[in-house]
Amino acid sequence: RWASAVTRLLWALLVWGVCGGALVRMIAVRFARDESVPIGTAIVSAARNWQSFLYGPLLPFFGAGGLAFGIFCVGLLEHGVGRDSGLLIFVLGWIPLLLGFGVSALLMLTAVSWPLMVAAISTEGSDGFDGLSRAFGYVMSRPWYLLWLVVLACGVGLVTSFFVWWFFDIATWLTTTLLQLQPPGTIFWGEVQSALRLAVLASILPALGPGSLAVTV
Repeated sequence: RWASAVTRLLWALLVWGVCGGALVRMIAVRFARDESVPIGTAIVSAARNWQSFLYGPLLPFFGAGGLAFGIFCVGLLEHGVGRDSGLLIFVLGWIPLLLGFGVSALLMLTAVSWPLMVAAISTEGSDGFDGLSRAFGYVMSRPWYLLWLVVLACGVGLVTSFFVWWFFDIATWLTTTLLQLQPPGTIFWGEVQSALRLAVLASILPALGPGSLAVTV
């Protein structure tokens, strides 16, 4: 299970980094210079930074793991030296308390700033350390503006998703009404239509996430 979880995490970071980085690159160039970048060029440019897309978001996890290990060591001391009397943890309890704050802060910052890491690495062509520092710095210095951008992106995404769903529903109803039959071939093309609907939504929503935030990094 651990091997599967780690593999899925690395694969997700790689796919979102390269594909999302290509989208961010295209949107950033369009915003900055009003020029279009071919999708193939954008993917090649993002693929060059695949290592940065991987280790940038993983660095905070290693830091959180080190802090968590410190908490674990205090627990071992209590079980071994303190004999579960509670005296040692009473004296050293401030250590796991502060380390717990650090673990929570790292995990929360990583969850919020990960799309900004992709945006920073892709637009600047920098490494994972630079993307991490830029993303963390932006989240900590402008949290309310970032929250407003997230709310705005979610609102645009909801409206767009509703329109796409509504458009495909109308197209399906018109097609089935005019055909007046349900042979196996029609069912097959109905499944194709459903896949196209999901594909359109999948192509829109990522662009509203890291893509819309690229211009703020």
